[in-house]
Amino acid sequence: AYDYLRSFDVADPEADAERLYYLTECARRLGRDEEMLALTERLGRLYPNSPWRLNALVSAANRYLLDNQTDKYIPLYRACYENFPAAEEASYCHWKVTWHFYLTRRPEAANLLREHLSRYPGSEKAAAALYFLGRLAERQGASGAARTWYEALQARFPNYYYAHAAEERLRRADLKQASPSAEAAAFLNKIAWPERPVADGFEPSPAVRLRLQRARLLGAAGLDALREEELRFGAATDGQPHVVALELARVMSATNPVHRVIRTLKDLVPANLRFRQEQAPKQFWTFLFPFPHRSLIESSARRHRVDPFLIAGLVRQESEFNPGAVSPARAYGLAQILPSQGRILARQTGLRRFRISMLFQPAVNLHLGTYFLRSLLDKFQGRMEVALAAYNAGPNRAERWLSWAEFEEPAEFIETIPFTETRNYVAAVLRNAEIYRRLYAPVKAPPSSVKPGSPAAQPLKKAPVTKSPGGAGKSRSKQR
Repeated sequence: AYDYLRSFDVADPEADAERLYYLTECARRLGRDEEMLALTERLGRLYPNSPWRLNALVSAANRYLLDNQTDKYIPLYRACYENFPAAEEASYCHWKVTWHFYLTRRPEAANLLREHLSRYPGSEKAAAALYFLGRLAERQGASGAARTWYEALQARFPNYYYAHAAEERLRRADLKQASPSAEAAAFLNKIAWPERPVADGFEPSPAVRLRLQRARLLGAAGLDALREEELRFGAATDGQPHVVALELARVMSATNPVHRVIRTLKDLVPANLRFRQEQAPKQFWTFLFPFPHRSLIESSARRHRVDPFLIAGLVRQESEFNPGAVSPARAYGLAQILPSQGRILARQTGLRRFRISMLFQPAVNLHLGTYFLRSLLDKFQGRMEVALAAYNAGPNRAERWLSWAEFEEPAEFIETIPFTETRNYVAAVLRNAEIYRRLYAPVKAPPSSVKPGSPAAQPLKKAPVTKSPGGAGKSRSKQR
């Protein structure tokens, strides 16, 4: 393909820009990085405003991101958001530059974090920007500003990983006693935040009340398929999807496995985490965060000295508690274990006559998955963020990422992970664990377990190199 694309000329400018883009992709896949960069620069000279140039910039920058070549990826990401400010990729590229400046302790970091919120208020990194503005304010001794950033984060992004991290910071005495910053509050008031779904509680409106009555009549008549169709239509059209979806979850829970109930709520109420815990009935949360196989999880957690809430949070993220789940990477069961990995873990735990089909057995899968997580926690000195990254993407990658900087707190390591899937996975598991703790405590965790998700500012040092099962990891994700 590379030779063919080089062999002809194209008269139409946009078609030639497309040809050059695919040449950069060929060069990238062939490992010809310098050629890829030269082609990207040529695209910029010939067709500076073409969307194919934007694609090439992001692709080339992501290639260098994987190797932490900051001198090469920073100019590419900057060219992306400066030349294509309205593009969907602009906020992503701006954040990569912002994060580099923050992690390298550059004085421009604060302005870039503010700029990210002003330019891209709908960015998926808005919560992270608020959190790290708070951390910068703390380092500068501006307790009032830190409190303002953290409280804004909690109000707008409840149940996010960074909201839980902010909550822990706000327990500090100096922040509790600090007066909010008028300057930070004024800045926040000027941001054109995207509209959020109206959180009008769970009292049904008249239209929704009629919808629920019709659905219940259909159910009483034994017309279960029509009842579900009625509720799904109502969730899409009646203006209170959370109310109708909760009714559907109640109906489904009688005959459906929990993973289908979770998936239904996620699909019908995609903004489900925007509710504060006290805004929704407890049943709403227990449907979203169920705790099946609880006795098995607690037993495995005690046996391997791991927090049971962490295991529950991991299983929810891996399989949504579907014991028959099979991932695109062919990982099996509740904790999503690869067959090759399962054989190694079975030998290490003394499980005889192991067969791949045993990974679909909850007791076996949870035992092996918990043991594997324990081995990663031991390898990385109890650092949950790193252990979870290794669980998803492999210990070798996690160890490599750990060498990229002197991280002052776990959140910095998480934000530096170059794979979007793994980065989001780690944050989600820690968030899940905290929600499970709030919903299902008290469950006594083993004395030697480590509380997940703590954002305490503990410097992360490189872990010693030791062998660990499943070194390849399960992640098939790319950067971003």
